[in-house]
Amino acid sequence: MIKESGYQYDSSVFPASRGHGGIADAPLTPYFIETQNGHLLEIPMSIVEIFGRRTSLFGGGYLRLANKLMIKWGINKLRAEGRPLIVYLHPREIDPAQPHLPLSIPRQFKCYVNLNTTLPKLKWLCENYTQYTMLEMVENYIRSFYLESKMIPVMRLRNNQTSGKLSPESEESTYFFDPKIFRSKLLLVESAMADFLGPFSSTFSAETKHSGIEANIKV
Repeated sequence: MIKESGYQYDSSVFPASRGHGGIADAPLTPYFIETQNGHLLEIPMSIVEIFGRRTSLFGGGYLRLANKLMIKWGINKLRAEGRPLIVYLHPREIDPAQPHLPLSIPRQFKCYVNLNTTLPKLKWLCENYTQYTMLEMVENYIRSFYLESKMIPVMRLRNNQTSGKLSPESEESTYFFDPKIFRSKLLLVESAMADFLGPFSSTFSAETKHSGIEANIKV
């Protein structure tokens, strides 16, 4: 439905176990989801492994719980693995004065702990790391990563779509492209993005390469 509505990319998959909506076996790097309406580029939430367990330090309650030292460690780990930093926030995360609902103690902890630390952490991230939009992510990260590896991971929705799980293509069906062919395909995607976003789209450069860590802030 997202692809059918005209969107070229999405960033809503949490590739780890969680209370609501996690997909534990999803890829950690950007990939395409094959849908009935074409391929949707998925840019998953940033996840790092701690003692072999996938976890987040960069959004929602995870960002509120993690201190700056932990967040910086996680960012360095992402950089070492060549992955982008995706930071996500709900509007309520930056409002310590919001009305508190009569929730259970565990839910109160998850919803309200460290609310007063979110905005300072966000300010710290903005002051110490360069911010990019998701569209610029395609420009700076997707192109260079896939052109260099010459491979595009493609996932399929399983038959039971309500399970929210993804199924990887077999090794024989992995999508390999000649760089020149893929460049032309990607420029078509970028053109569609530019048309969709209008004046908010960036100027595209076919030779842009990924450099450093990108932080993508979503509120």
